[in-house]
Amino acid sequence: MKRSRVIIALLSLSAALGAASASFSIAWYASSTHLRVEEIVIQADPTRSLTIASTIDGEYKGELKQEELNEVGKFAPVTTAYSENWLGEKDMPVFYDMSYPHSLPGDPHLHVASNGSYYSQELFLQCDDNAIVGIDAEGSTFVPDRAKNAAYAKQLASEAGYVEGSDDYYAFLNKTTERLDLIHQAGRISVLVDDQFLIYDPIANEEGPVYLGGPLDNDVDKHYDTFVNPEDGQSYEVCYGQLLDGFTRDELPYLAPGGEYPPVSEYNAFDADHKSDAYVLDMEQAKPMLAQEKRLTKAELGSQLQMPEFHFDMQAHTPKRVVVSFYLEGWDLDCVNYIMGASFDLTLSFRIIREK
Repeated sequence: MKRSRVIIALLSLSAALGAASASFSIAWYASSTHLRVEEIVIQADPTRSLTIASTIDGEYKGELKQEELNEVGKFAPVTTAYSENWLGEKDMPVFYDMSYPHSLPGDPHLHVASNGSYYSQELFLQCDDNAIVGIDAEGSTFVPDRAKNAAYAKQLASEAGYVEGSDDYYAFLNKTTERLDLIHQAGRISVLVDDQFLIYDPIANEEGPVYLGGPLDNDVDKHYDTFVNPEDGQSYEVCYGQLLDGFTRDELPYLAPGGEYPPVSEYNAFDADHKSDAYVLDMEQAKPMLAQEKRLTKAELGSQLQMPEFHFDMQAHTPKRVVVSFYLEGWDLDCVNYIMGASFDLTLSFRIIREK
């Protein structure tokens, strides 16, 4: 059987330490911390079928080196919310930055994320047969670099003043390493091809959907952001993110101020206190009104023996344009500052599902 895979590997990503202290974790959305890509390698299986180039008229071969690819900037969390706004109209994906505080009635303003907040690369695949191509789920991984994370945890322990060998030192070291190793849980891979937009979550550790909306503490005051409704003069929690078509923020359900809520164990933009005088967004009742991340998991991509949900056609010796993106989904609840400084390895693999 012919081997037929194209592998795109993003290696050794790490995040610089931000200004937040170890005891107060804020959301990635609300921080100035960015990821830095240290090395990127794009390669194809040189023995057969699929080859790759960075331009349509370029040299199709088994490997693309760093100098042949887009410049890699600094990463920051973004979201694929509102992808309906651009899909079918733009030739590159559009990601949004929802870290901006909002304190007015109505929809929060949409801020397009800077290109350096994520990595996108236009590529061209070529095949020597008519074929149906898809993602090789078994060969596409997003894993923490445990050795680098352990080393970084030691650095943080030293900077925090812990004495090596003490019980406190090892407790801090173990907890910090475990948290850094969670970096991959917020990671996503996207592929734009033929007006199809795949969002692939290789880990998919969440129970249930990822909602692309809800309250946030974007102004980092340990309370969910609020606005004053001019109609009644009362404060209400802001609902950031995307609502489903047919719903407006005027229809969102709220609970009366002054309710009893569990104490916050560790503050971040997803977990903050409710202001005592503000109407509280009733998230359980609001969920049917919120957009959900349209992601596919490893199981949903299909096994090697069946036609997966995501696939596209290729004609023999005819280049196929694809745009590959790597990013952190900011609405993933694992996307908080305790994963700052983490390193991880990422691999995306295309495969020929079958010849036509």
